[in-house]
Amino acid sequence: MCVLVLASGLAGGCAAVSEVAGLPHPGHQPSGGYVLLASEQQLDCRGLSEQVELGLKDMQSARADMKAEREALPKTLFSAYGRMFGGADGGLKSATRYRKSETRVRALNGQLAAKGCHSIDVDARVMAFDLAPLNVAAKDKPGASAKQPAVAAVKAEPPRSSTPSLQGDIEALTSISPAALKY
Repeated sequence: MCVLVLASGLAGGCAAVSEVAGLPHPGHQPSGGYVLLASEQQLDCRGLSEQVELGLKDMQSARADMKAEREALPKTLFSAYGRMFGGADGGLKSATRYRKSETRVRALNGQLAAKGCHSIDVDARVMAFDLAPLNVAAKDKPGASAKQPAVAAVKAEPPRSSTPSLQGDIEALTSISPAALKY
């Protein structure tokens, strides 16, 4: 098939043909998926884990870049159009980098599990670096200390209602003993 396409001069190579035909090929897919490269498929558990860690660091970096990119004015007409009509992350190069890195990390992590290796909790790691700015902000607040204040023990009380008739119903329901219930 590639010979016919190359001979006719309609495409520059077989990669372009597979993209147009929708055939899976190693790397990022037009549909948003990722097919592992042959070199990635041959990695052992340690190599796969290292690649997942590198991908997670790239995701974290892209997440930080997204914030800076959102705050800056768009540099091109295309990125301005993308921001107007592309949703929250439209027109952001770092958002595209983040999505591609995430897709690759999840594919590599799937390969870890398929080989029987200890896989990484990608969702927890993503949530951790998404929440990291919140933890830093809490530590930077004036008067914040490293120790958490002790919480006084409070007796749990049944909910109170502002309407007297409902309050009576709530008290009646919460005062029923389990022995009084017939099964």
